[in-house]
Amino acid sequence: MAKSIMISGASSGCGKTTFTCALLKIFEEKGIKTASFKCGPDYIDTMFHSAVTKRPSYNLDTFFMSDEVLCDTFYRHSEDCDMAVIEGVMGYYDGTGDDGFGSSSYEIAVKTDTPVLLIVNGGGCSASVLAVMKGFKELVCDSMIAGFIINNVTEMTYRYIKKLAAKYFGRNMIAGYIPKLPKECLLSSRHLGLVTAGEIDNIDDIISKTVDIIRPCIDIDMITDMAGSINNPYMPGDSGSYEKAAAGGGTHSSHSDSSDGMPVIAIARDDAFCFYYQDNLEMLQSLGCTVEYFSPLADEPVPEYASGLIIGGGYPENHLEALAANKITSESVRKCIESGMPCIAECGGFMYLGRCIDGKNMTGLLDVESSNTGHLVRFGYVTVTADRDTLLLKKGQSIKAHEFHYYDSSDNGAACTASKTNGRSWQCIHAENNIFAGYPHMHFASNMGAAEKFVRSCGEYKRLKMR
Repeated sequence: MAKSIMISGASSGCGKTTFTCALLKIFEEKGIKTASFKCGPDYIDTMFHSAVTKRPSYNLDTFFMSDEVLCDTFYRHSEDCDMAVIEGVMGYYDGTGDDGFGSSSYEIAVKTDTPVLLIVNGGGCSASVLAVMKGFKELVCDSMIAGFIINNVTEMTYRYIKKLAAKYFGRNMIAGYIPKLPKECLLSSRHLGLVTAGEIDNIDDIISKTVDIIRPCIDIDMITDMAGSINNPYMPGDSGSYEKAAAGGGTHSSHSDSSDGMPVIAIARDDAFCFYYQDNLEMLQSLGCTVEYFSPLADEPVPEYASGLIIGGGYPENHLEALAANKITSESVRKCIESGMPCIAECGGFMYLGRCIDGKNMTGLLDVESSNTGHLVRFGYVTVTADRDTLLLKKGQSIKAHEFHYYDSSDNGAACTASKTNGRSWQCIHAENNIFAGYPHMHFASNMGAAEKFVRSCGEYKRLKMR
């Protein structure tokens, strides 16, 4: 039976991603097959996990997912592994709602029944770090915290803190420390996240070097012992699971039984467009589609046999010269969409469909200009509600999403309304016939019917094209 452990932290920037990647690598080197997960809506950390494990990494998010889907996702992707490692988000208790715990690492640890290894910063102090540890451990009755890692300390300071901790906690709860890492081991930051793994040519060397530094400083056997057994409180196929959603709809059967074969969804995927939830892609496949990738940066056309198109978010702003010059891709995208091909475009993908980004010409399919504002425009969870019928949603239907961007556009669309839990709302989404485009990053787990509607539209487009 697989075991699980969460790596969380007292705050953002405490070294969670660095330590998680190192731990995944150490487990792999020991022959321990791992599955990896990330709390919250983050795309980038999952890319780093996958760079280590060579397996997909999945998001766990209680805003997007029901308890059934959350546990199903966690259990299903862990069952063929020895160890599941979940990386937390922000500070351990940081979340939303009246108690502040909603969608937090703590909430996900509770729902998945996963013990937590908490990283705390020991820089600039010694015994005082025990107060931080004790506070986190005792804030709630069952904090799920099984142990600690002390970051940013010397071996001497670590040994002193560890000795004191045994006295105040009654047992040893510190599984090691992270010394100050050399600059070349630090993952660069950009905007709200890290530079993506695909942009770092020597990512394997960086992780290996980090492992060489961290491995002697941690008790891997202690960490393994802290891990708990994975038990799914819901039977596979319970209400809300992807499998049941796919099996229960007519979309899957109609396409799989079609003599024309399954619809192909073309996914723009490269360093410019790389923000995709793995579960969203697998949901489309479970509904009877196949997924094919193409690269706008390589000036590749949309596959000619495609029946649907998704252009996700990413960092197109860092590749404007190439995207502006790559006419094969832009003309292919234009031709496909103008022919009626269903298209979802999120954030960077939405900007790519506009006239220009920072003055550089893009596809021009939407009468939109996008530019860098120099500040964070919108950030956080939103519920997107259709104000009229659209490609994905009928009027009044909703899907949950999140936004995080420094860019803004001259026209963000008005087909839907995005609402935050604090009551703030704004118009969003261009929904011209076969297009659903805007800044929100959507997760199909919050409305599996939207995925079914998209697949159905792709199937209809395929049949019309083949007449």
